Amino acid sequence: YFINTNDGYDASRILNTPSLNQFEENCEGEMLVAVPHQDVLVVADIRNKTGYDVMAHLTMEFFTKGLVPITSLSFGYDNGHLEPIFILAKNNKNKKDKSPNVVQELSTVKNQKKNDKK
Repeated sequence: YFINTNDGYDASRILNTPSLNQFEENCEGEMLVAVPHQDVLVVADIRNKTGYDVMAHLTMEFFTKGLVPITSLSFGYDNGHLEPIFILAKNNKNKKDKSPNVVQELSTVKNQKKNDKK
């Protein structure tokens, strides 16, 4: 689920426990939430390893594109408690689209900055 009402408070809705509890009731797998930037709250029902990979790529993409970035980390939600988790996303080499993903772009920029300092 993507919560984006464009009122500037979307990320703060991570503090709305009754709303998150309602999402949790409908989840079949592990519930993850993310606030990559000020204008979005992502709620995901993760059922397999691919779901974690998608969530990692999604949060990084939103984090890099947001005007007010918050965090690229996701949080596990269980019984009203948030626990930060780090997902190491896989690089899918079998993509039909040959454009680089966000992780590749960030490492390229980092390497370019290192080379510029030399």
